[in-house]
Amino acid sequence: MKHEVTVSLLPPLARLAPALLLVGFETTHLIFRVDHPERLAHWLAFIFEHRDEPDAMTPPLSVGRFGAHDVGFVIDNDNLLLVVCTEESTEEIVPSFSLYIPRDYLDDLADGLAHEHRQWVELPAV
Repeated sequence: MKHEVTVSLLPPLARLAPALLLVGFETTHLIFRVDHPERLAHWLAFIFEHRDEPDAMTPPLSVGRFGAHDVGFVIDNDNLLLVVCTEESTEEIVPSFSLYIPRDYLDDLADGLAHEHRQWVELPAV
């Protein structure tokens, strides 16, 4: 079976409007709201900043919203994680849903995010 990372923007009508982003690995997908294209650019910068830290777990980066809940992105030594956090406490973040992507697919995720970012910023600013 060929493993695949899916990144697909469900485009807004205008560049400055929020969009829905689908991110998936194999048969598991998460669709969440991203407020502006700069959020994708920030996510890409985060990936490139931490890509060569193989043994460290990054702090979570907020990449969007799933309803009222934050969607965080984490790079650890083996996986890329998208986490929907429905409960937060001062000690830990309690995920209600996590999408795991093997770290070997970091470049595929980055390529998909870069492609969708380009598509979004090329929309008219109506």
